[in-house]
Formats: sequence, structure tokens, C-alpha cells
Amino acid sequence: MTVEQGGRGVGTVVRLTVRIMGTDRVSHHTVTEPQPGRVLMEAATDGSTVTTFTIEPFSAAQSRVTITTDFKASPGIMGMLEKLTTPAVARRMYREELSKLAAYVGN
Repeated sequence: MTVEQGGRGVGTVVRLTVRIMGTDRVSHHTVTEPQPGRVLMEAATDGSTVTTFTIEPFSAAQSRVTITTDFKASPGIMGMLEKLTTPAVARRMYREELSKLAAYVGN
């Protein structure tokens, strides 16, 4: 992931490069904050993917962070493969992201 504009919150634009079956796929995403302080959305500029980061506070010291992604699969055989592989790949990435977030905040 490369930050192309901004870098914190709303208006940030990132370029993502993902290698899938030996082929690099590049996409650009823009960050919005539909519920300030609670929900961030990272949407692909081509409309193919929207990832939502939701923060639910439990107390002054604890919060739950949920990451979800809605994606549109490509047509044909590639789309079928994406539907089979994307959930597992996303879960692995999200576990890593959540682990880094927990380390950052000191949990």
C-alpha cells in the first residue's frame, strides 16, 4: 500500500498492489468517514471494493474494531476464483491489521 495523498483519515488516497495468482493488480482507494470517530470507509475508485472499519467503544480503555469488505468479483472463471480465495486472504490481512492496531494502542 502506498499513500498517494493525505495519510490520515478523510481524503486519504492510497494505491494498493496485490499479487493474485502471479499477477499484480493495482487499485486506488479513497478514505471517507461517514460517522466521524466511529466509521472509516476505504472505497476503490472503480467501485469494486468497499472496506469499512467500525469502532465500538466498550469503556474508556477498550473498544472493538470490526473490518468488513464488500467486493464485486470479476466476470467468468476469474470471478469464481476470487469468490473462493478472497475471504481467506482478507481474513489473514485483517488479523494482521488488527494485531498491528492492538500493538499500537498497547494491548
